[in-house]
Amino acid sequence: MAEPDKVVATHLRELITAARLQHSVHIDYVSVSSGQTVGRKLDPYGIVHHAGEWYVVGHCHKRGDTRTFRVDRVAALSPTDDSFDIPDEFDLETYRREQLYVPSADAVAVRVELDALATARVGENWPVGDVSINENGSSSIVVDCEGFEWLTGWVLGFGHHAYIASPEPARAAMIDRINALSAAAAQAQAAS
Repeated sequence: MAEPDKVVATHLRELITAARLQHSVHIDYVSVSSGQTVGRKLDPYGIVHHAGEWYVVGHCHKRGDTRTFRVDRVAALSPTDDSFDIPDEFDLETYRREQLYVPSADAVAVRVELDALATARVGENWPVGDVSINENGSSSIVVDCEGFEWLTGWVLGFGHHAYIASPEPARAAMIDRINALSAAAAQAQAAS
């Protein structure tokens, strides 16, 4: 067994034990969007296997709500003596089946503005997010992202009819992508 697999197996055992005993844990979690490790307290409700990955589902004290964490992104884990109660309305199987797309702990809410033409082009095919349609036909959507690659590509597909309004890291990712595309186009033109 490779070393990363051993770490994941150890974390899985510790998380299953913590969930069974209903004891909180402290985790250091590596954010996919920033690559930084963030410490947080978690009440692990349970463990699920989804799309080939192990996830712990629980109450994140940093975010104040139920979040999912990929176990292979847990850099460090330490149990606590703090106990918690799982909410009566929470059912792990129902959550896994219906709600697994709840944003992970490191998701960033990104707001995209679309003019009327872009809004018409989207039609009924909005990505998962909170959509607001304005009286003039323009719209905005807030999408939870764990990285900006897909979203920047989606926005670029609308040309000048859409833009990322916030937060700044998402706007910077869009600018970086546009600059990379411009450089590649210039290089291709110079080579021909």
